[in-house]
Amino acid sequence: MENKTGQISMMYKIKILILLTLLVSCNNKVSKINSPLVSIIQLQSSENAGEFNEAKKYQDINKLYGKYAEELSVTPEKYWKDIVTASNKLAGDKKFSNQFSYFDYNIEEIVDGNRAKVVFNNKSKLDRVQSIIYDLKLVDSTWVLQEIGYKTTK
Repeated sequence: MENKTGQISMMYKIKILILLTLLVSCNNKVSKINSPLVSIIQLQSSENAGEFNEAKKYQDINKLYGKYAEELSVTPEKYWKDIVTASNKLAGDKKFSNQFSYFDYNIEEIVDGNRAKVVFNNKSKLDRVQSIIYDLKLVDSTWVLQEIGYKTTK
């Protein structure tokens, strides 16, 4: 460690520097997994942009749309694409918008292992839909929407 003149050797200094760098970098790792809320935002954004391949990453289309598609004798994916396309066409009209107003909601994110809920609670008690509840599951490091529920006033 010390040479004959009492100085710490250059090799020892380099080893200490490398060790300190490794310790600091291990403690400052940022999670690569987006939160459930981020997945909901990415889903809504990609649907609004008509980016179907991107939107598919954030939802289980068969679980969400399977029963509705079966009634119409179409695939769940076709049913979903038709719904999104129709919504996007309506958004071109000045009376309608597919822009989600996040500021109108208090947002809760509840994570329990590989399951999560994102709840949008409407700030206005006068609106019919009081809550939108998104149930998600962690699949291959991505939060995937499994079900959407609504709490309404009577």
